[in-house]
Amino acid sequence: MKTIIQTFKLIKEKPLLLMIPFFFDLLAMAIFGYTLADVRMRALNVVDNLNGLLQQGVNQAVEVLNQSNIVETFSQQTELVNLEWALIKLLIFVVVTFWLVWMVFQGGSWRYASIISQKKPKYFKFMWRFVGVNLIWLSCLTLINFFILNHQFNLQVQFHQTSWDVLTVLAVVLNVVVAYFMFISYTLLSNNKLKQIIKKTFNIGVKKFYRVLLTYLVILIGFGLIDGILRLFGLINPTVSFIVGIFLILPYITISRVYLIKSVEKMS
Repeated sequence: MKTIIQTFKLIKEKPLLLMIPFFFDLLAMAIFGYTLADVRMRALNVVDNLNGLLQQGVNQAVEVLNQSNIVETFSQQTELVNLEWALIKLLIFVVVTFWLVWMVFQGGSWRYASIISQKKPKYFKFMWRFVGVNLIWLSCLTLINFFILNHQFNLQVQFHQTSWDVLTVLAVVLNVVVAYFMFISYTLLSNNKLKQIIKKTFNIGVKKFYRVLLTYLVILIGFGLIDGILRLFGLINPTVSFIVGIFLILPYITISRVYLIKSVEKMS
């Protein structure tokens, strides 16, 4: 509770600084939204073509080949290879866009959250450290999610459907674990060198697990309250709900960053 009170006192001291990460996050959200909408349309076209190709092959070969032979035959066909490459290109496009936007805008947002937290991070040192830790975390997230997409693609090819199996659930859990440590590391960027950041991240994340988990839980409760408010506005007017959501969620994200920074500061 003391940390929550301290967080709001810090925000009250520098309310105008909230506007800078607000616009950073708004721009990032707009770029992500546009990119994902474009990628989603392309991915749906690829999946539709894939389903059509598989169904056509099944109809032609069902009396001669069993299911496993169909998969082997189709994997050698030019059409299937082209579809696989199309999905890989989409994935590369998403990854590159995500990395660039995350490095630029999230780095700036976390820097200003640190300034609000009464730290004085130098711009280039902070951004260099932000890029350094993200080379670790984003590489892990990229590999995990590439595995999920590749696994789901194989399920689509073999069984004509995607599903949640043990491997997919495990990959999602690994995503959560990486995010758990990633956000801890962001709070340590101002006053630590890269090696110290990594060492302290795992030290705090493991030894102070329950305190960190409680901090994340408090932040999630805040998001839950905002979600409840937006649902009420949504009953009135979806457009109003969207606008209110921007002015509630984006400042709250910065407040959450400050709260996490101050919480981890006390743990370390």
